[in-house]
Amino acid sequence: MLLQSIPAGFLVASVAWIRAGAAHSEFWITLVLTYAIALGDSTHVVAGAAKAFLLVFDGQISVAQALGAIILPALIDNIFGGTGLFALLAHAQVRQEL
Repeated sequence: MLLQSIPAGFLVASVAWIRAGAAHSEFWITLVLTYAIALGDSTHVVAGAAKAFLLVFDGQISVAQALGAIILPALIDNIFGGTGLFALLAHAQVRQEL
């Protein structure tokens, strides 16, 4: 699950950059990127949390299992994918000016 979350974090973080250049296309951008996450069998913390809490409410797992096995790994890698990779891209764009 850890490595599956990095691309999802990257794609969700890219929404902000893509939307800046595409007016009146918010729905389609969101649809295409979330569909790409589903096709790639990636894990995002929001979808993972919904799944985890449904399993908790159904009694299949405990809250600790939901947090430790599903939510926290996805959150950590979404942060790495979204923040870390985009920080590298932003740095690459401005490094000549530094």
